[in-house]
Amino acid sequence: EPIVMHGYTFTSPVGFREVCQAVRESAFETTNLPIIVSLEVHADLEQQDLMVQIMKEEWAGLLVERPFESCPLDRMPRLEELLNKILVKVKRATPKTESSATMSSLAPVPTIEDDCSGSEDERSSSSSIKKAKTLIGENLSSLGIYTHSEHFKSFESHAAKIPSHIFSVSELRILELHA
Repeated sequence: EPIVMHGYTFTSPVGFREVCQAVRESAFETTNLPIIVSLEVHADLEQQDLMVQIMKEEWAGLLVERPFESCPLDRMPRLEELLNKILVKVKRATPKTESSATMSSLAPVPTIEDDCSGSEDERSSSSSIKKAKTLIGENLSSLGIYTHSEHFKSFESHAAKIPSHIFSVSELRILELHA
């Protein structure tokens, strides 16, 4: 099963299922406000599918798996609709190309990423180094119902006007934008 790691720290890897169980057991002990679980995924498509299966099993009844029928796609649900719910923040699936469709689903397809993913240490050490990223599969991407991750380009971009986007922006970039 997939494991969860936090790069460049002294934390030990832990099983993805154990993390999901811990979230389920403690998520709503002190409040019924929704929880957003943000995923930075470096797993191949087979492991991503297993992650989806585990989340659906461990968070059954809590996980937002599809848009609410009472909520049109052009608006976010009301807070009352999300009480005691778990939302997954994940990047959207990369559109399939002819070359990626023929590649093995067991191997991540390396592409160049210049956004703000990775640890703060990675981002601050050298912003000019481009890192390979793992493509997000359709099954995992489909769980980003009201909370999909978007690469920040500008406040005027199309993504900035979609209610369900969440930008991941480094502290340095926020200070630049503020200035």
